[in-house]
Amino acid sequence: MRPMNEEYKIVDVPAQPCVFIRRTLAKDGLGEFYMEVLPKVFQFAAQHGIAPSAPFGRYPEWGENGGTVEAGIATRTSVEGEGEIVSGTLGGSRAVMGTHMGAYEGLPDAFSRLFDWCREQGHEPSGPCWELYVDDPESKPADEVRTELYIPIK
Repeated sequence: MRPMNEEYKIVDVPAQPCVFIRRTLAKDGLGEFYMEVLPKVFQFAAQHGIAPSAPFGRYPEWGENGGTVEAGIATRTSVEGEGEIVSGTLGGSRAVMGTHMGAYEGLPDAFSRLFDWCREQGHEPSGPCWELYVDDPESKPADEVRTELYIPIK
């Protein structure tokens, strides 16, 4: 059962160019990963005159113990990557979207509920899920931090 502060819907997500850093890591290394790489992505954006956007985390391969994670930002135009910064595309599909209000520690359970809802609605996931960090946890109380969760569907 989903909490009252989570909303789910089907959305068409336009393809957006993006830049990100990709790593393979253990599940308990997620927080450290984001704290290390997102400042690098924002620095790259500033050095290349890219307007900052809300950061995202995407999970191309994820299992019980960890997997491959990408952290980055969407850009208005395609930008060539440099060093460990990779360019790519975010979105470009139909997706189940959920909005989670609260601390990041609640995201795994929120994704689990969203996957359950997706299946209950008869949809089949079809690609790596991602989260968009809409609010900065440094500027809001933990229970007011909004994160959008996306699961691409067929």
